[in-house]
Amino acid sequence: MTPKIAMIYGNYISDNGEVVTARQFGMATWEEVDNDEKNLKPFPQSKSLGMFWILDDFRPVNFNPSIFHKISIDVLDDRSGVLVIHNVDDDRTDYSFLPPPNNAAIFNADGSLRFVLENPLTSSPGELNFFRAVGVKNENGEKALGICIAVARGQGLETFLVDGSTPDLKSVVRSSRPNI
Repeated sequence: MTPKIAMIYGNYISDNGEVVTARQFGMATWEEVDNDEKNLKPFPQSKSLGMFWILDDFRPVNFNPSIFHKISIDVLDDRSGVLVIHNVDDDRTDYSFLPPPNNAAIFNADGSLRFVLENPLTSSPGELNFFRAVGVKNENGEKALGICIAVARGQGLETFLVDGSTPDLKSVVRSSRPNI
């Protein structure tokens, strides 16, 4: 049986050296996640130490902490892995991990790379980097994981459905709405 992700956590170290663990996704209630975030607020200088997740068989999986400050992680709908987006920002010093325009990948529940997502808009003008993950409805009207591609700063974005079995993003869900 393929392991599934039960919960994702982030570890942070505060300016006074205290390590704080916060639930990011999984079987936590909204109230529990909100309390975790409140616990981080007294530590405005908190720095990320990395991510880890717990599988449904209770095994922990550590994710590379050296890149965590530049990534966002969302679990796939089937919990067999995660969507990782290497955030593109004004600090362009290190894009050795998932460089734009293909700055997103799917990792398996065990932490191994499944594939890098193919950006379908690379032949269009603009920035065209993966921007963020969003909740969308698929063609059957069910909740699904989507990914936004920034078209150009302040000009809009395109949203595609993420299918954890292929690096191709073909189903356009929404297009050309202003960046939020």
